[in-house]
Amino acid sequence: MDDTDATAGDFDTGPPFVFGFGFKDGAAVQQNWEDVVSSAAGFDWTWLHLNMNNEETRTWIRAQHDIPYAAQNALLAGETRPRVTHFDNGLVVNLRGVNLNEGADPEDMVSIRIWADERRVITTRRRRLKAAQDIRGEIADGTIVVKSPGALVVKIAARLTSRMTPFVESIEDTIDALEADVINARGDGVR
Repeated sequence: MDDTDATAGDFDTGPPFVFGFGFKDGAAVQQNWEDVVSSAAGFDWTWLHLNMNNEETRTWIRAQHDIPYAAQNALLAGETRPRVTHFDNGLVVNLRGVNLNEGADPEDMVSIRIWADERRVITTRRRRLKAAQDIRGEIADGTIVVKSPGALVVKIAARLTSRMTPFVESIEDTIDALEADVINARGDGVR
């Protein structure tokens, strides 16, 4: 299951802007929505993390004429499949992570949609994604320094993977135990 299969109550219906940073000479400066809608002047590059459930986000993305229409559609898509699509001026990356939100099933995957070009990364989500929040905190407190849009995309993918690891390992342990039961013939119902 991905974002499209969740109930409406699972979706974040908050403001358009979740968080953002402007990066200059390796230093990160937190941004607000007013900064975003005015411009990104003065920064080497920016990261904007947006709530695609908000109509203002959808309108703002549609107004970004330097982002190809197909890439805009990918940023706003309800249904996603993990993929990478290259455009002349950037790329779209769709990734999924384990749903670690309170009360959620981990198998109920949460998607993040990414537009990356040489001057910015725009990420959109329908539901909260802890991996993005992790990276936000690490950038804000100076734990990590992200030097380029490409490096940020790599950090997002790596964090999704590391957040997924404990869940995958628990499934592997369960499968190993079931396999041992089958091999040792401890029950016909195991299969």
